[in-house]
Amino acid sequence: MTLYSQFEGGVVLQQELQRLNAGVARGAVIGLAFGFYDVERQRTRRREQQLERQVERLEEFASIVSHDLRSPLTVARGRIELLKASHDLDEEHVSQIEFAHERMTEIIEDSLALARGGHEVTDPESVDLESVANTAWQTVGTSTARLVVDGDGTIEADEDRLKRLFENLFRNSVEHGTPVDNTTDDGAEESEITITVGQLVDNSGFYIEDDGVGVPEADRESMFEAGNTGSGSGSGLGLAIVRRIAQAHGWEVDLREAETGGARFEFRT
Repeated sequence: MTLYSQFEGGVVLQQELQRLNAGVARGAVIGLAFGFYDVERQRTRRREQQLERQVERLEEFASIVSHDLRSPLTVARGRIELLKASHDLDEEHVSQIEFAHERMTEIIEDSLALARGGHEVTDPESVDLESVANTAWQTVGTSTARLVVDGDGTIEADEDRLKRLFENLFRNSVEHGTPVDNTTDDGAEESEITITVGQLVDNSGFYIEDDGVGVPEADRESMFEAGNTGSGSGSGLGLAIVRRIAQAHGWEVDLREAETGGARFEFRT
């Protein structure tokens, strides 16, 4: 008996071959799909490793530069103090020099924070919003502004970096939110600026807002760019650091207008 007659004129054999070919084709497609997936996964991993190395080099560079700049800056400050104690110096010139030293220190610290702020937050902890806001305010607090924490709540975050985020936004409100002409006709200061911290209505994150002069809509996106000083003071890195810290947490940050007309920063966590 031939193979042909055994499978009824070859029909069954043909059907079996078709099923076999279909199975091979499916296997080939699945194999190709897994192959492409594996190649893309390796590429993604290489890109991530390259990015990690770049971040590490950036942080190392910032650390070296900040260390090398701090030493001569400390010497310059010490010399100014010695000159003030032993010579009758023009106070205006001295204050300008001291201001320049402060600006250099601010730029150094902000540059280092910008480099370090980009590391992904992999081990967040539950942080009390009111507590970290009050702690940050202690380093920024001023007689021309007051802090209000609206309600309580917690957020999953790196506490140190969240504190830095608050400090930068508080300083931004104090330095740029207060009107340039903040005095009355008799020379007395106008009412203080109020900075409010609270959770978003839908509990999807938190906000920080002030009742100051606000930011024009056309300028809001550029405010997060490194080097943008707004009024011309500061290092120009404060809001860039804020966005970098938010991105490291996986948050979205949006600059809006508060109901009072001031600046409102919303963080979607």
